[in-house]
Amino acid sequence: MPLVNALWESVDRVLKPLDITARQGAFLASVQVGEATTPGELARVYGVEMSSVTRMLERMERKGLVQRVRSGDDRRRVIVRVTAAGKRKVKDALPLAAKVAQHTWQNVTAAERETLHRVIDKVMRNLGVEHPLR
Repeated sequence: MPLVNALWESVDRVLKPLDITARQGAFLASVQVGEATTPGELARVYGVEMSSVTRMLERMERKGLVQRVRSGDDRRRVIVRVTAAGKRKVKDALPLAAKVAQHTWQNVTAAERETLHRVIDKVMRNLGVEHPLR
């Protein structure tokens, strides 16, 4: 996972002035667009332990970026909501993260990207997992 870790670290560096980490920014964006709205969904989407998600959400709640509320339908279920401050962080973070992505892929041709996608698709299918980029 050196590549994935290097990407997280690169985004961490550019987001440091915003006082959020790359994972916090990713969590905020996922919740904001409705990709993941519960701690369990965040754990599944990002492949992290529930205890890690809980600690991250606690830190983000202290910063005023998210709110955790009990579901009206099922009091055992916790819903994560992005606050106005969290939405501003996402708005400020996206262009910075996009610059990292542009820099990361700058020397990679369209043909090389397509080959990479095909290889990842095959590996993911071999593992019984649908590749999320397709």
